Amino acid sequence: MKFRTNVGLGKRIFHLVLALLSGCYVQGYARPKDLTQYVNTLQGTNSSLKLTRGNTYPTTALPFAMHTWTPQTGRNGDGWKYQYAKDSIRGFQQAHQCSSWTNDYAVFSLMPVGGTLELDQYKRAARFSHANETGKPHYYKVKLDNQIVVELSPSERGAQLRFVFPKNQAAYVVLDGYTGMSGVEVDVKNRQITGYVHNGRGLQKNFKNYFIIQFDQHFKAQGIWENRKNERWKDRLAGEGEGFGAYIEFKAGATVQAKVASSYISPAQAALNLERELGSHKNLEDTEMTEMEMADMGQYAHGNQPIQHMVYLYNWAGQPWKAQQHAREVMARLYSGTEDGYPGDEDQGQTSSWYVLSALGFYNVCPGTDEYVMGSPAFPKITLTLEDGKKFVIEARGNSGQNVYIQSATLNGKAFSRTFLRYGEIVNGGTLKLEMGDSPNTARGTAAADRPSSLSQFRGLKPPGN
Repeated sequence: MKFRTNVGLGKRIFHLVLALLSGCYVQGYARPKDLTQYVNTLQGTNSSLKLTRGNTYPTTALPFAMHTWTPQTGRNGDGWKYQYAKDSIRGFQQAHQCSSWTNDYAVFSLMPVGGTLELDQYKRAARFSHANETGKPHYYKVKLDNQIVVELSPSERGAQLRFVFPKNQAAYVVLDGYTGMSGVEVDVKNRQITGYVHNGRGLQKNFKNYFIIQFDQHFKAQGIWENRKNERWKDRLAGEGEGFGAYIEFKAGATVQAKVASSYISPAQAALNLERELGSHKNLEDTEMTEMEMADMGQYAHGNQPIQHMVYLYNWAGQPWKAQQHAREVMARLYSGTEDGYPGDEDQGQTSSWYVLSALGFYNVCPGTDEYVMGSPAFPKITLTLEDGKKFVIEARGNSGQNVYIQSATLNGKAFSRTFLRYGEIVNGGTLKLEMGDSPNTARGTAAADRPSSLSQFRGLKPPGN
């Protein structure tokens, strides 16, 4: 079977994730100063209840941050915060959700509104085009159809947002208290909104996410509102209850910057987080950077994570060439760098991790052992640079979209017929050389000693074919 490999995509996904998570690089490609150029946070967002392409949302966040930030196309409380097929945005929210199947917690959102003030999440929603949208880990930007431009950049416990309103247009920013209890207080003199939100499943009654929002422009008018009946109270400066929020009017055509920080401890800690993380930043640019059917793949559903090891089981069956072919086929056909990026739920990195390891040419089928079971590497040469400076080099001579089968191999200059590597062989450094071809070598890796270990070996059972 012959199939095409999306080499450009493979290099982007592999180079980025491997460099970020493992300190590795593909030899021949200099490590770029800005690795975010390889990331499209819209990847996998073209998902729905019926069909998942990743079930991701365009997260703008630092690694391991307290919060993430995202545009919101779904209604308040909807697990699908952002769906690529939707054509309007109703807010830019603080988020923590790891999957569409789990509810979020400690959420609130900000939304710029031009012209006539609209508070209701449906009425304030603004249409947009993906042609006017940029999604990166450190920066999100969208120009809405009403010509308002929104930019967003994160910090560890907050974010900085910029709202650019069209000239001479009335300019409002709306704070939505989301689905649970909330409290807000508007400080006109200091150009701040402070408060808390309490929303999410299974939270302790005393749980609160305290927030502070610091604006750089003076307020022209202000008030509070609640999102159940959409009542508003002009010039009222404080309120507490279900779905309470606030709104601020700025001068027409203003460019408004908002610095946001949160704390689970206290309002004072939220203010301290704001000062520590965002107080020295004058400009936004200064902020830190249904399971689908698989065509022609039978019943194999790669989007279901518990099955993702299956292609490697051919090594146990004494037919390693089938593992090589299927691993490359899955990488080539089921992954892309677009909104249709994944063949199922991404699930906190598992589906990406499968790709990264498989692109190296092996996969830890059973993490409880020290064995990395072999498939077929996606590149002619890969160098893993380890923490102690040692290097493990994988050379796959003749590798291409057609030459996916291992013909022969050597490890550190010695003939190598096993279909697995041991952890120690990798971390001690060395060179694995593979000769690749377009037809399987059905004699290699079939002996019992060449197969990965299994419980049947310890029970005195013979592996298939013996």
